[in-house]
Amino acid sequence: MSINKFYFLIFLIKGNAESRRRRPGRTPVSDAKSRRQAAVQDDRSGKTNGADREELQSRAESKNKKGAFAMREENLDRRIRKTRKVIRECLTELLKEKRIQDITVREIAEKADINRGTFYLHYKDIFDLMEQIENELLEELEEVLRRYRASDLLTNPAVVFTEVFHLVKENSGMVSILIGENGDINFVNRLKDIVREKCLRDWMELFRPEVAKEEGVCQGSSAFEAYYAFTVTGCIGLVQYWLDSGLKESPEELASLTEQIILKGIRMFEKEPDA
Repeated sequence: MSINKFYFLIFLIKGNAESRRRRPGRTPVSDAKSRRQAAVQDDRSGKTNGADREELQSRAESKNKKGAFAMREENLDRRIRKTRKVIRECLTELLKEKRIQDITVREIAEKADINRGTFYLHYKDIFDLMEQIENELLEELEEVLRRYRASDLLTNPAVVFTEVFHLVKENSGMVSILIGENGDINFVNRLKDIVREKCLRDWMELFRPEVAKEEGVCQGSSAFEAYYAFTVTGCIGLVQYWLDSGLKESPEELASLTEQIILKGIRMFEKEPDA
């Protein structure tokens, strides 16, 4: 072999060896450069890394947990409302057949297709169930009355009574029992007290002496007491008629009839013109 060929072979061997050493990976310089480029790219795109990424991940997990908890709470509330609705509907049906003191928790549980333990999760006993129903009905009535002024009951009572009669219609089964012949006299008295607190007090204020003089109306507590008693008792009787007749009239029609009764009755407080 000639000397030239010998050197050429050595050159090839060294070249191959150098190539194999460079091939497996990048140099430290190229790795550092790549990391800097990635960091710049992440910064420009709004990405984070390290501790910031962990914090964002923790926040996302916390938000997901809160969302899941809220969803579970909503589903739980929905189930609770559904269970209570079924229990109350079953009580209403049983009250059409017997007195409340003759109804047992077992009967309601069987009719509602629940166990007695479920009933006691919501109510102490039958009377607690009845009391809660009455309280909620009266609270809804108070809420309706609070939305209107005393003058509304004098000038346009149909608007107020339309809402009241819609409330009655939505709870017609229970209301029919509560104000019926074998109803709860305590409920009726509380109902009258609520109406008295709203109407009688406001009307007395509206027709107080200084206002009466300006508006041309007479005033007197005994007259108001008598008119209030007549009107409230008459309205309860009107609702009983409506329920007993199968709700033939719409709430709007019954409210219009009630308005005529009230407005004609209120005319007694107007002063007659001097002869």
